[in-house]
Amino acid sequence: MTVDRTECHQKRADPVVSQRGSAERERHGAKGALSLLTLLVAYVLFGAFLVSKMPEGLDSVLVENYVADVIAYFIMTGLAIGIFAKQSFDIFDPILLVSAIYISLLSLAPIRDIVVDDYEHFGVNTLIFGVKGTVIAVAGYVAFCAGYLLRWSSRPSRRASPGTEPPPTVIARRSMLVWAFAFSVVLLSKMASGKGATYILSLGLIGDPVARLAMDAPLGFGSAMAHALIPTAILAAYSVRSRWLVAGVQLLTFTILASQGFRYIVVIFVLAHAYVWYMRRGSKPRLATVALVLVALVFFSGVMEFYRGAMRTGGAVEWSQFDEMDIENAIFGNLSIYKTYYGVVHAVPTLVPYGLGAQMVVYTAVMFVPRFLWPGKPLPPVWDPIRAGVSDYAARAGAAYPNIGEYYFEFGLFGVVGLMGILGFAAAALTRRFRHSERLLDLVLYAVVTTSLF
Repeated sequence: MTVDRTECHQKRADPVVSQRGSAERERHGAKGALSLLTLLVAYVLFGAFLVSKMPEGLDSVLVENYVADVIAYFIMTGLAIGIFAKQSFDIFDPILLVSAIYISLLSLAPIRDIVVDDYEHFGVNTLIFGVKGTVIAVAGYVAFCAGYLLRWSSRPSRRASPGTEPPPTVIARRSMLVWAFAFSVVLLSKMASGKGATYILSLGLIGDPVARLAMDAPLGFGSAMAHALIPTAILAAYSVRSRWLVAGVQLLTFTILASQGFRYIVVIFVLAHAYVWYMRRGSKPRLATVALVLVALVFFSGVMEFYRGAMRTGGAVEWSQFDEMDIENAIFGNLSIYKTYYGVVHAVPTLVPYGLGAQMVVYTAVMFVPRFLWPGKPLPPVWDPIRAGVSDYAARAGAAYPNIGEYYFEFGLFGVVGLMGILGFAAAALTRRFRHSERLLDLVLYAVVTTSLF
């Protein structure tokens, strides 16, 4: 059968169809312009609200910090809105997650703490060094955006051919083997700290917290294997045929990750699952769904805060004592890590020399060596600036800090700008290569790496 190419061309060039397409583009453009205008109005109004909320009677140090933080809000949020206006908005783009974290952590959180008079950290007022920390943080965020835009292209990358991916049975077999090994290592590592398997897997509801397997030198290195559980569990969800096995793997993964006592790793697991689910369908969540997920994550953060405190005592977890204060402490506790960063900025290089790769390169390799094989294994080098800039107790308690704190400790301002620029470049490259792929392996890689920026 012969097809008339002229007729096909005429059908494709049907003026009615063209008019409909043009009208659709106009409606889409008008909707986008309205959304951008709404965002700009909210940006200005909220900025004005922050300016008006500055308390009266603050000393000069707090005034300087408040002004610097408000300026940081206008710079970082304005830059983020400019990027969203330049390209089509994608909720799964890493620039959105990074922007939300940096604006909240390094601008809004300090403002909130000054307003409510809650700026001490382990008994130390690190806001004394806050202006310098804010300037460095803004420089790092601008560098991230510059690196991101440098690599970004207006045209998305072509989707990889599904034929190049291993068959689902191969993915299922390999992912389950890696998952089983990682799960065993993590479980044994937790048991080596003196807790029974039933106590760990029931999140402290049942079982003996003191197991007979307890060792003098815990296998702390095994906790690093917990990160391998996330991609393998997600791969299993889409490649293993047995629904019961899939459900069991997801439940056990969630439980063992929660038993680590770190909220971020469970958040990564949940968000990465959601990313893959939506991207495989080529859809995006509704605003109500996003709001519901955020509320659930906030509630879960409170649960983890309560659970972590109970687990450290080594006794049974009394869930009846959980209340809203645990949620509040979890939220603002997570946001308070900027205070440790301020302390690091103060200590380096005045009190402690630059690390020059001691933490990021050398200790990354050292941490995988079990302490029972190396009894004299050194403590993390970043403890030195935390001890000098905050307190010895903060260092021993494992006070957290954002990534730019480590960049600054290692290489100073140039390290923050350079490494954040590289991170932005890599994030854009990751998006162009894997965001629109049809391969399951690509989507899982993209989802796990992007949410790990959290």
